Amino acid sequence: MSAARESYSISDRSRSVFDSQIVSRWFFEPSSHAIPTDKTELVVKASWGHVQLWRDLRYRAAPSRRSDGELLILRFLGSRGRAELATADPGDRLESLGAEVWTVNPPGFGASTGPTSLARYARCALVAADAILAHAEGRPVWIYGKSIGASAALLVAAERPIDCLIVKNAVPVERLLARRHGWWNLWIPSLLASLCIPSDLNCMHNARHSGARALFVMASEDSLSPLPYQRALFDVYSGPKEALHVRGGHDDPQLSPKDESEYRARITSLAKARRGKRLGAT
Repeated sequence: MSAARESYSISDRSRSVFDSQIVSRWFFEPSSHAIPTDKTELVVKASWGHVQLWRDLRYRAAPSRRSDGELLILRFLGSRGRAELATADPGDRLESLGAEVWTVNPPGFGASTGPTSLARYARCALVAADAILAHAEGRPVWIYGKSIGASAALLVAAERPIDCLIVKNAVPVERLLARRHGWWNLWIPSLLASLCIPSDLNCMHNARHSGARALFVMASEDSLSPLPYQRALFDVYSGPKEALHVRGGHDDPQLSPKDESEYRARITSLAKARRGKRLGAT
């Protein structure tokens, strides 16, 4: 019995050390310096400190609608993204619908309590989602995730009652770790590598347990998260889904005019579908 307990403590300690000191450096590049912004800050309490979110209300509804937005969008960015500088995508594509666009600063970013780790990142995603769902007061909530942010978005989609999921160039962390750091197998057992990925961030598992309507945006020339990885994630997603293949690479800041037009059309279609569903339920 004592041997089993000792084995568990060593494994747990190994997971913590490698996650916080090594793996987090591969997936995140945190920064905490102050960035001037005209957005509105929300600080949410967490068990390890607090999570910082920033709200963008530049895309307001018409005067006859709610001034604070008819839907809420919660965004998770890539490895270096700061919420203070984030765009309002996809809220800026909803021309006839007002949206509150909230973006999360992960642990170690901005004023969110660190240090950065994958395990804390997963907990942060659910803390932020719970805060936005409570704030929504019945309004629809969309979840958006780009790059590694897609892993947080998929976790929320699997664990919380959201209305829509949008992921761009999703990075399945468990597959990317094996692909980019396969040299580990020469020195460290594969089992130890797998311990570094919290089960909460297993994208394939979460995709199989997500039921929200989803749009997967996949860049055809993505060298960080190759198209076959993204396609495999799309294939196992269990909810209603559609794929949009766009030109460009993983971090291209803008879509081509043709892809932008199609992206806007897909976002508008998602909003109309959701609105129709709610009207049909009344």
